[in-house]
Amino acid sequence: NAAKLLRRIAAEKRCAARDLCAAYFLITGTQYAPAITIERKCWENLAQALRSCYHQEACAGFNYRRAADETQDTCLQKLLSRLAAQSYRRAEDVLTLLGKLLC
Repeated sequence: NAAKLLRRIAAEKRCAARDLCAAYFLITGTQYAPAITIERKCWENLAQALRSCYHQEACAGFNYRRAADETQDTCLQKLLSRLAAQSYRRAEDVLTLLGKLLC
């Protein structure tokens, strides 16, 4: 279950990155060229990894929601609101899995 959930989360994040790059192009007329860094994180166990994943998703949801509230562009607002909802849903999915793992 954990591997399946984490693969789904990764796929959704790739789609979100593509959508954000497309929005950037629509707004600026230039392509976004991200500087990619790869972090290797190690956790003591799966529960700790899921805890980290939960916090990432919850914080991303909050930041997407805040950005949606601050923009005047309705298309960007819609995209950011959708990404916020997806992040919060993923956080709930991680929380459910964590509950099953611990209890």
